[in-house]
Amino acid sequence: MKVSNIKQHERYFNWKYTEGAQLVGRYDFPLLQAVNQMPHDLVPFHLAKYEKESACKWPHFYIEDYRFASFVQNAFRYFDLLKKFEGCIGPDCSMYMDMPKPQQIMNCWFNYAITYAMQSNGITTVPNACWGDLESLNWAFDGLPEDSILSLTTQGCLKNPECREVLLTGMKRLVKVKHPTALLVYGRFPEAWRDLLSVPITICKPYCDMKWGK
Repeated sequence: MKVSNIKQHERYFNWKYTEGAQLVGRYDFPLLQAVNQMPHDLVPFHLAKYEKESACKWPHFYIEDYRFASFVQNAFRYFDLLKKFEGCIGPDCSMYMDMPKPQQIMNCWFNYAITYAMQSNGITTVPNACWGDLESLNWAFDGLPEDSILSLTTQGCLKNPECREVLLTGMKRLVKVKHPTALLVYGRFPEAWRDLLSVPITICKPYCDMKWGK
């Protein structure tokens, strides 16, 4: 083992994302700020630079990971762009059920660490709730604020019965432990689940559905 030179490595390993943060939970995730402004008029991050009416739009990261990989590695570079928008939804680095646990933890950390950096730099950012397998529910919500609007996506989770069950179980746990004031759900949402969650839910159709009417 060796001791790192913090100044030499902090940029490469992105430690500055959580500078000054209160760290909580099993894996020292940063504690995020509560937000009570519901996002609307969402635009995918990779199209944000082309958006002409940015003042009333909200970039989101519910897109393929490769489309925002450069953002994850150097988010500060994009903050001036994001500050032109009314607000933003936190990153959504994928957490798959069959993904190795260390990678689930790493992607969850990036999601919350970058959200913390965005909030700390004056960008209104609604935290994105994410989880992988059932075991991840023991730590994946550490850092999320209580009594806040939270966002999540159902994309890719509804067709497979096991994924569907883990999604619903995770949403129930999220509501129980973080009691959000409302949930923004990006993607399709079974109407029967509303009564199971007892929290106001706003559904946002995927960008492709809105653009091409699917």
